[in-house]
Amino acid sequence: MRCDDIANFFLWVVCHQRTLKSPNALVVSLPPVVVMMISPNLKIIGIQLGMAISISDFGMLIGEPIADAILNANAEWKGLQVWCGVLIFLSSVLALVARLYRTGFVFMAKA
Repeated sequence: MRCDDIANFFLWVVCHQRTLKSPNALVVSLPPVVVMMISPNLKIIGIQLGMAISISDFGMLIGEPIADAILNANAEWKGLQVWCGVLIFLSSVLALVARLYRTGFVFMAKA
């Protein structure tokens, strides 16, 4: 299957997740592909990938203590569910802002 457009790419991701039965391999292998797809200059992919990984590492570094504090304060999982929902929403908003900054208000523009 060729992955020349975003629909085929996501279809490829879903098919491999179903066949591998483990999304961990996809989580590890997707950031380099996404950085390559949105990079304006192929000469600086290493720099951009390093910045993306360092940002995600910072999230992993502070995520566990915050989750522990929320869980200890509530003693229930609802607080963690709300925290995760807020972070997913903020990540989606930031991705949308980055997309709009890159392509403008064009619906089917290629990033």
